Amino acid sequence: MKQSHQSNRPDEAVWAKDQSTSESGHVVHGVQVGCGLHVLFIPVLFFGLGWIATVVPEIEVWFALVPVYIGLVQLIYMAPAWFWFQRKDSPKGFQKGLVLSAVALFLLNAGCMGFFLYG
Repeated sequence: MKQSHQSNRPDEAVWAKDQSTSESGHVVHGVQVGCGLHVLFIPVLFFGLGWIATVVPEIEVWFALVPVYIGLVQLIYMAPAWFWFQRKDSPKGFQKGLVLSAVALFLLNAGCMGFFLYG
């Protein structure tokens, strides 16, 4: 491997590869945190809306439509989390991971709802 004459570092291409590996680690961590938020907040939202539906009977229709509108429902917890991590100066790869987990849940839900409603 060709070495730079000014330091003991390898060439720039190999150095850039090492940096992308560390960013992918941040992306994976962001996806893990995003999936944890999904596991934590989706049941909380279902039970919370279920409790509200017992108090306000007119909202039962909206409670039944929550699985259809999961993309809008996840904005309730993913957007503030993304802004909080952005303000905290977390790595860009971590923020990409949060967005990636939100998009993956949305697409998975859209495919499942399409299959079960029209399949």
